[in-house]
Amino acid sequence: MDARDLLWASGRDEEVQVNQRALIDKVLARYSGEHTVLRELLQNSDDAGAKTVEIHFNTTAFLEQTKPNAPYPNLDPSASAPKLPDITKELLHQW
Repeated sequence: MDARDLLWASGRDEEVQVNQRALIDKVLARYSGEHTVLRELLQNSDDAGAKTVEIHFNTTAFLEQTKPNAPYPNLDPSASAPKLPDITKELLHQW
């Protein structure tokens, strides 16, 4: 019986501690270049065998425009389309 099987047979969990600050610093350092995160997401999709990929980059202003009670509700086909944000100039709120 190997170490993994012995651990599972004992029925005990072992605590794992992570230095979150160091982990965040490492991730930020690794993906610090322009478009690096986008490239990584696309590479992960390709590795997983995805046929299509859909990634949304949303600013706060864009999300406000697409709320149901906004001047241009997202679900109203007669409404004008919301203005797409310039993600090179505006801060991203969610993606």
